[in-house]
Amino acid sequence: MRLAEFIRELSVPLRSVPVVLSAFMLLVIIGLLAAASIVNPWVAAALTLVFALALLPGLTRYLVQIAEWRARGQQIEPPSAEMFALLGSFWSLSVLLILVAYLACWYWLDRELGSVWSGVSVAVFLILYPAMVAVLVITHSFVQACNPQALLRLVVNTGGAYWYAPLMAFAVFGLPVYIAAYSAPLAVIAVVYLLFAFFAVTGAVLRKPRLVDEVDIPDPIEPDAEHQIANLERQRTAVLNHAYGFLSRGNRDGGLKHVYDWLNRDPNPSEGWQWFFEQMLRWEVSEHALYFAQRYIGDLLASGQQIAAVKIILRSRMVNEQFRPLTDDLPAAIDAAESCGNEALAQALRGS
Repeated sequence: MRLAEFIRELSVPLRSVPVVLSAFMLLVIIGLLAAASIVNPWVAAALTLVFALALLPGLTRYLVQIAEWRARGQQIEPPSAEMFALLGSFWSLSVLLILVAYLACWYWLDRELGSVWSGVSVAVFLILYPAMVAVLVITHSFVQACNPQALLRLVVNTGGAYWYAPLMAFAVFGLPVYIAAYSAPLAVIAVVYLLFAFFAVTGAVLRKPRLVDEVDIPDPIEPDAEHQIANLERQRTAVLNHAYGFLSRGNRDGGLKHVYDWLNRDPNPSEGWQWFFEQMLRWEVSEHALYFAQRYIGDLLASGQQIAAVKIILRSRMVNEQFRPLTDDLPAAIDAAESCGNEALAQALRGS
């Protein structure tokens, strides 16, 4: 990136209408909170907390999206409603998580080792943080954003252009502090402007060599938690569908055995048993779920999970009041019901 391109990216918060409007709305909210703090500090604190919980995730996602748009040379669009949803795109919130984690480290360094070391950590962090953001834009992976090998490779591939991003990071950190000595409102405006400019510049650093499309980032050390959960759900669903094929043809033993075999290698078997039971209850023919529940209850009782076993028994009896555990598990089931104080269930199982 040449100096002229850097200056062009600096002007993005001033010439992009969506960014101008977003920054203006953010400044209005900050102004209202400041006015509220004069009238009633407690109300202002409560409103600040509400706005932070409601708007901070959306603002963070929008800033990361700006970096990605600029990395691809695309025009910046207005923020969408999906950006402010509580669920989805958790990877984009990693920039916030990294910042919070560093602040905790800085606090520890300042308290234990003194201001010199904490000051050095600030400089190191401001140099590395843009690389973390850039890797996150490329990979959408928190693990990769913290991978030293990926960070080093990105800095090498971007060359001298990379240092425009740390320059902006230092500006976001230091310039508003200097301005605040003369005017607090101008310092707030400077923070908002520099924040949008920082993400625009960080994204633009990736544009020239097309790193956002071509950089050879190492494979993640491990999948994101979000991807792990989604992948496990897909695997369980495939197992369940295969088992249903057996069950629908009258081969109950074969279908349930297929599920049991999977549960023996499920990464989270306790959660897996519950998941399969809940899914089977949704089938039109619920008796398959009840046969599955008998084995489930037996495993719970064998591992001493009496409360969980009683819950499954009660749930199953809601489907069919004649339901009971396997004969070998019946004494333990009665003991579990009595231990949980459910004498009515214990009596019903004795009479069954």
